[in-house]
Amino acid sequence: MNELVNIYLRSLVIAISLEVFITLVGIPFAATGKLKSMNTVKTYLLDMVLINILTSPIFAFGILAIYFMIRVNQIT
Repeated sequence: MNELVNIYLRSLVIAISLEVFITLVGIPFAATGKLKSMNTVKTYLLDMVLINILTSPIFAFGILAIYFMIRVNQIT
Protein backbone atom coordinates (compact mmCIF):
# COMPACT_ATOMS: atom_id res chain seq x y z
CA MET A 1 0.00 0.00 0.00
CA ASN A 2 2.84 2.35 0.85
CA GLU A 3 4.43 1.73 -2.54
CA LEU A 4 1.15 2.51 -4.31
CA VAL A 5 0.79 5.82 -2.49
CA ASN A 6 4.41 6.62 -3.26
CA ILE A 7 3.93 5.95 -6.97
CA TYR A 8 0.71 8.00 -7.03
CA LEU A 9 2.39 10.96 -5.33
CA ARG A 10 5.25 10.82 -7.84
CA SER A 11 2.78 10.74 -10.73
CA LEU A 12 0.89 13.66 -9.15
CA VAL A 13 4.09 15.71 -8.99
CA ILE A 14 4.81 14.86 -12.63
CA ALA A 15 1.26 15.83 -13.64
CA ILE A 16 1.36 19.15 -11.79
CA SER A 17 4.77 20.07 -13.18
CA LEU A 18 3.68 19.25 -16.75
CA GLU A 19 0.50 21.29 -16.37
CA VAL A 20 2.39 24.27 -14.93
CA PHE A 21 4.87 24.05 -17.80
CA ILE A 22 2.08 23.90 -20.39
CA THR A 23 0.34 26.86 -18.73
CA LEU A 24 3.52 28.94 -18.71
CA VAL A 25 4.24 28.08 -22.35
CA GLY A 26 0.66 28.94 -23.31
CA ILE A 27 0.68 32.43 -21.81
CA PRO A 28 2.62 34.11 -24.64
CA PHE A 29 0.47 32.42 -27.28
CA ALA A 30 -2.71 33.54 -25.56
CA ALA A 31 -1.28 37.02 -25.02
CA THR A 32 -0.80 37.55 -28.75
CA GLY A 33 -4.47 36.99 -29.42
CA LYS A 34 -7.15 37.76 -26.91
CA LEU A 35 -5.31 39.06 -23.85
CA LYS A 36 -5.21 42.80 -24.31
CA SER A 37 -5.79 44.19 -20.82
CA MET A 38 -4.42 43.26 -17.41
CA ASN A 39 -7.88 42.22 -16.25
CA THR A 40 -8.06 39.68 -19.09
CA VAL A 41 -4.62 38.34 -18.17
CA LYS A 42 -5.72 37.85 -14.56
CA THR A 43 -8.87 36.08 -15.69
CA TYR A 44 -6.86 33.82 -18.00
CA LEU A 45 -4.41 32.90 -15.23
CA LEU A 46 -7.21 32.21 -12.76
CA ASP A 47 -8.95 29.99 -15.32
CA MET A 48 -5.74 28.08 -15.98
CA VAL A 49 -5.07 27.59 -12.26
CA LEU A 50 -8.59 26.23 -11.72
CA ILE A 51 -8.30 23.94 -14.74
CA ASN A 52 -4.93 22.67 -13.48
CA ILE A 53 -6.33 21.99 -10.01
CA LEU A 54 -9.26 20.04 -11.44
CA THR A 55 -7.32 18.01 -13.99
CA SER A 56 -4.17 17.20 -11.98
CA PRO A 57 -5.60 14.12 -10.21
CA ILE A 58 -7.08 12.81 -13.47
CA PHE A 59 -3.79 13.28 -15.27
CA ALA A 60 -1.95 11.64 -12.35
CA PHE A 61 -4.19 8.56 -12.54
CA GLY A 62 -3.47 8.40 -16.27
CA ILE A 63 0.27 8.47 -15.62
CA LEU A 64 -0.22 5.83 -12.92
CA ALA A 65 -2.14 3.58 -15.33
CA ILE A 66 0.56 3.92 -17.99
CA TYR A 67 3.20 3.08 -15.36
CA PHE A 68 1.27 -0.05 -14.33
CA MET A 69 0.82 -1.15 -17.95
CA ILE A 70 4.55 -0.82 -18.59
CA ARG A 71 5.36 -2.63 -15.35
CA VAL A 72 2.96 -5.51 -16.06
CA ASN A 73 4.28 -5.78 -19.59
CA GLN A 74 7.82 -6.14 -18.22
CA ILE A 75 6.74 -8.87 -15.79
CA THR A 76 5.11 -11.08 -18.43
